[in-house]
Amino acid sequence: QNAAGVPVPQTAAVAYVPGATLVVPGDVLTKTVAVPVNISGLDNKATLVVTGATSPSNALASQLTAVVTSVNGVAGSTASLTAADNGPVNVVFTVTIPWTADNTAKALTTNFQATYTLTQVSAAS
Repeated sequence: QNAAGVPVPQTAAVAYVPGATLVVPGDVLTKTVAVPVNISGLDNKATLVVTGATSPSNALASQLTAVVTSVNGVAGSTASLTAADNGPVNVVFTVTIPWTADNTAKALTTNFQATYTLTQVSAAS
């Protein structure tokens, strides 16, 4: 703990096993998902937009922060792709349980779901 009585955040990464790993306030969960992308044609490009949501809406979901951290190495939830990006595109999700999370959420569960939208257009546009 620091001088104000607040635990000092730890930075060591450990594997998270759903249903087995206990998650506590201050934890940050990061997951990389390889999204299959197929851009047809050599002269095309596409935009991949990723959105996420938690369900059900409960005390746990209201206390955590779930975000799309990056798409194809680009910070944020959107990336421009070309035919060279065909194949798996890495999308990184981060879920943060704040230090201020309280006991109302400790026995609850929530799901994080993502929607992937790939819009393909001519590279000339």
